[in-house]
Amino acid sequence: AFSWLYTHKASVRLTADRLLLRLYVVGTVTRYAMMGRFVYIFSVLLDAGVPLILALETAIHIVDNTWIRHHLETITHSITSGQPLYKAFQESGQFEPIAIQMLKTGEDAGSMPEMLTRIDKYYTDRYDHIVANVSTLIEPLLILALAGFVMILALGIFLPMWDMVYLAD
Repeated sequence: AFSWLYTHKASVRLTADRLLLRLYVVGTVTRYAMMGRFVYIFSVLLDAGVPLILALETAIHIVDNTWIRHHLETITHSITSGQPLYKAFQESGQFEPIAIQMLKTGEDAGSMPEMLTRIDKYYTDRYDHIVANVSTLIEPLLILALAGFVMILALGIFLPMWDMVYLAD
């Protein structure tokens, strides 16, 4: 039922995606993955000579999370109203301050594609770092779960044997 509601009701999809971003590790990983994907596509399109608004709209449609996409759509509205690109990115509320500063520097220096590539690398590195750390955090939990299964198996074998010893007395 949730799957059907998620695919057919925009309000359910928006709420579920917002709640997904609030989850402890999953939300952070999702945010970095979506922002990295958005910045990468935007950088490639700008470098290829696609007009700014068209590149933004195309990159926004790449983002799967509807909550993030909803906030990124404010960027195109801000730019069409005459704001600088870095200010529009800042008002979306989805970018970290370091990415905003890098974007402002790239816009001032006229090297926007190079700065977008660096921002993409920043988000990709953060994503890779979190994913690597999550796997090291899960490892002890898997060992504990395996130990629990072995203990249940051992008790399943030895408890009947101990009961037979006590019944024989």
